[in-house]
Amino acid sequence: MKAALISYDDVREVDLKTNSAGSAYAAIRSAVEGGFVEPFNALYGDSITLYVNDNGIAEGQHPNRAVYANERMQEMRYLSMMAPASFKAVRKGDLYTVLFGPIVAVGYDPDTGADRDLEPEELEAVMRDFGDGAPMGPGSGLEALLLRRLADSLASM
Repeated sequence: MKAALISYDDVREVDLKTNSAGSAYAAIRSAVEGGFVEPFNALYGDSITLYVNDNGIAEGQHPNRAVYANERMQEMRYLSMMAPASFKAVRKGDLYTVLFGPIVAVGYDPDTGADRDLEPEELEAVMRDFGDGAPMGPGSGLEALLLRRLADSLASM
């Protein structure tokens, strides 16, 4: 299965091994460093699924990537996972969350509920969104956490 691996320092295309039923679950689990696998669909909706270790949605591994709200998330009135007490819908560009550990991106077929190969344009979008120089690029997760904690500590003074 054609996918993208979003590691701490780069994004690259990978080919995940599937089993006889066509599932790449074992390969995804290995790529996100074991544990249970958790889907994260907030960013791309029904077209691309990001998979993380179940500890990758909470602080359990090293911070990898910051996720900033896009227009779709703003229109759907997503609430920030970084400031749940505020109960304010995110606006495009707001910090939504930080994902921890390696991330695997695969295509998603909403009609069948199955993962599928990333289409070339989807792979390009993932590489653009998480690549070098992008707001969600390498180091963005750690930077976002440090800035959030600094702001929180200044606010409590």
